[in-house]
Amino acid sequence: MSQIGLFFRLTFWELSWDVMEPIAFFTTASGLLVSYTYFLVTSRDPTYQDFMERLFLSRRRKLCAKHRFDMDRYLELHRHCKCPLEGHYPHGPKLHNL
Repeated sequence: MSQIGLFFRLTFWELSWDVMEPIAFFTTASGLLVSYTYFLVTSRDPTYQDFMERLFLSRRRKLCAKHRFDMDRYLELHRHCKCPLEGHYPHGPKLHNL
């Protein structure tokens, strides 16, 4: 939204369309090229949510490596200890002895 507002302001008040047309074209084309390159490299949609998820997973992986946290073991325990209140009963509705 800020890009649209900025281009609108520059087009109709500060500069003219003759100046802003190539700027708007190359800005839009650059955004499309960056999005398409992101898609080619990651094979995922170039959405804000997907980008933030990838950033979160990357940071989590680095922190786990830095602090020697065993994520595989954690996920294994998490799958084993699902909360019965959430409707997960891997071995029936009884308490598990770990």
